Amino acid sequence: ALSGRVRDDFTRWLGIDPSDVAVVSNGVADRFRPPTSEERGDARRSLASRAGARADAGIVLFCAHSFRLKGLETLLRAAAGVPGTHVVVAGCGDPRPWLPLAEELCLHGRLCFLGRVSDVLPLYWGATLLVHPSRYDPCSLVVLEALASGLPVIGSPADGASERIGAGGEVLAAPDDVDGLEDALERLVEPAYRRELAEAAAAFRRPWSTVAAELVALLESPK
Repeated sequence: ALSGRVRDDFTRWLGIDPSDVAVVSNGVADRFRPPTSEERGDARRSLASRAGARADAGIVLFCAHSFRLKGLETLLRAAAGVPGTHVVVAGCGDPRPWLPLAEELCLHGRLCFLGRVSDVLPLYWGATLLVHPSRYDPCSLVVLEALASGLPVIGSPADGASERIGAGGEVLAAPDDVDGLEDALERLVEPAYRRELAEAAAAFRRPWSTVAAELVALLESPK
């Protein structure tokens, strides 16, 4: 499964006619779906409690194991300029190297490290939006899962999954665009705009069964 941009790179490097290469986009498990109102409320209250935030606060979710590669510094610097925004970090990366920066940016009480999470779906349901300003990602699964769960996404142009964000979020001009991310955060924490994006995000539902059917069809094609 390749993004269109990766497909173009491969065809250029290998001297292959792009028309001879089919792109089959990645999918997600069926369990990633938009929540009901009750599920959303329960997940929201639970995540806000873990983050030390009010239930109506803007909760920005960051999910990754390599915090540096996936752009946590960019997010922290941008969030510092958006008062009232809480950042929740999920993943097994070591939080200790990031604490001095958080202190420098005065993020005390607005930054929470959850560590390794066994089930990320409640986080998608409880967060305000997902931010994934990755410096490199062929096709981030976390972006696709968040969209399928009805969660707006701010993505990176260095991530192949950014091609799937569409109307369900925004894509930064560059992975390290702190000012651009700060502006996007300010827009996406607005409830009306966020609801519009959440509906568009929920329209992305691409189960693995669909991916498998497309691959089988290609293998059985006479071409």
